[in-house]
Amino acid sequence: MLGDSVMSPAWTAGLLIVATIAIWGFHPLARWRYRSFRGPQPLWLLGNLVDFVRKGTHKVFLDWNAKYGSIYMFMMGPNPVVVVNEPEVGRALLLSSDQRMNFRGAAELLSGDDKAMQANNLAGLNDKERHRDLKNAWLPMFNSASLGMSTELINRSAEHLCTNLAGYARQGKETNVWRDFGRMTMDVVGSVAFGVDFHTQENDGSKNSEEAQRLVEASAQIFSENPIARVGWGGLVTLFPFLTPIVRPISQRFPDPAAYRTSQARKKLRSVVGQLMKDARSAQAAEGKVAPLKVDVDVSAGQQAAEPAAPRQRKALAPGSFLKHMLGSKHIASDQHFSDIEITAQAFIFLLAGYETTANTLAFTTYCLATNPEKAAKLMQEIDREAGQGEISLEQLRGMPYTEACVKEALRLFPPVTALARQAQQDTVILGHHVPKGAGIMVPVLAFHHSPEIYRNPEAYVPERWMEGTPEYAQDSQVQGKWMPFGDGTRVCVGQRLALMEAKVALAHVFRRFSFKLSPGQVPLDVVCPLLMKPTTGVFVTPMLRNEE
Repeated sequence: MLGDSVMSPAWTAGLLIVATIAIWGFHPLARWRYRSFRGPQPLWLLGNLVDFVRKGTHKVFLDWNAKYGSIYMFMMGPNPVVVVNEPEVGRALLLSSDQRMNFRGAAELLSGDDKAMQANNLAGLNDKERHRDLKNAWLPMFNSASLGMSTELINRSAEHLCTNLAGYARQGKETNVWRDFGRMTMDVVGSVAFGVDFHTQENDGSKNSEEAQRLVEASAQIFSENPIARVGWGGLVTLFPFLTPIVRPISQRFPDPAAYRTSQARKKLRSVVGQLMKDARSAQAAEGKVAPLKVDVDVSAGQQAAEPAAPRQRKALAPGSFLKHMLGSKHIASDQHFSDIEITAQAFIFLLAGYETTANTLAFTTYCLATNPEKAAKLMQEIDREAGQGEISLEQLRGMPYTEACVKEALRLFPPVTALARQAQQDTVILGHHVPKGAGIMVPVLAFHHSPEIYRNPEAYVPERWMEGTPEYAQDSQVQGKWMPFGDGTRVCVGQRLALMEAKVALAHVFRRFSFKLSPGQVPLDVVCPLLMKPTTGVFVTPMLRNEE
């Protein structure tokens, strides 16, 4: 009897805990609040995360959009997320909201320098005023005058790439052109942003080339981890966010393999950025001033409409002066210079984004052209006519609409970001559905890009659809929000002008000297989307010289 009386409360408490977990795993309150939404059936506890693991982020939304229509909801573990599957409405949301979605998961486990980098870089920052100030400091790097001053360095990097490709061509050797482009884009980031040579295009086995390879590998590693479909400690806190304070110190002491690899990659990049920052401080002290070299240039005709007409926008930043410019920039309200961690975080994200997005874009464009030789022939004709030799200028690029169309069409088929996420800042109604404050909202860019309601024959590579006056252009719907590979609104990719210009210069250099034979077994191309869309293993081609050299 005594044993029964002692055990009974324990068993009762245990059963209550089990029952509570069992009920909580169905997330009844969240599902009740969003009961008016259609959507995929969630699993107990996991919600719809299994779909992301099995299918990949890029395929999930394509499947769901076809089934559930203009607006629906899915469960990211315990967190409901509303998907807006209407391009015009989705774009309007992006233009009106600047609050990024708070992803529960691996990012919540960061600490120390890693957490500071994540919290202060332009992509991860949620504070509205600080984001505005930092973005305004970035913008002069990408105005027309600054881009014009950077073309010489981009041409030089593209020529180095062509030298390497020519070596493969003479040997009849296959190459993973995705990695070749990656080494070039890292080279461009080093010279254009920081004024240094990362030696990433050298393959002579020297100490410099080995160190450069480690830099490229570290950058690639960071983009290989999926913030949604993450297993290990990150997956645990996605499912049980209230355990984050307990799991964080444990994960730091005993990281799972993926977290350890990413941590080491971040450490490598922090080391590089730290040295760049140190060098910038030394140069500042030696010069006895803060402001970098600026050149007065009339760029009014070339400004993007989205860029604010601030006086600083009419200054061209000299290549390599990004950090010195940041050191001289201030927050508007406080009139205080940016902190070292804010500046270092911007350099960190510049290094990463400048490497990955443009390399992927060039690899996908080359793949599309290799699988569509008639389009490649039209591209070569334009390049031969407009930029047959020598360096390629911004003025020449303006006369090469087909080159731009080739890049834009590859970005339609393979956008860097497949879905854009925001957080509802207040209770609102979207397409007749009540969406509460704090709700996660996703805009499925990839689904828009592949929609047969917008594009005729959406799976085909048709650069002409981006050239006004062509039949292909007339056949597509011209709805707002149909093409958003770089996002939109206040969080649009700040470096998109540099990325597009660099891609067009590189493409012109490469295709005026080479055609490409695609290695077998790559149609359709296998892609993954852990953070940005990229080839799973690469794009394997054999370069062929167009003319004997």
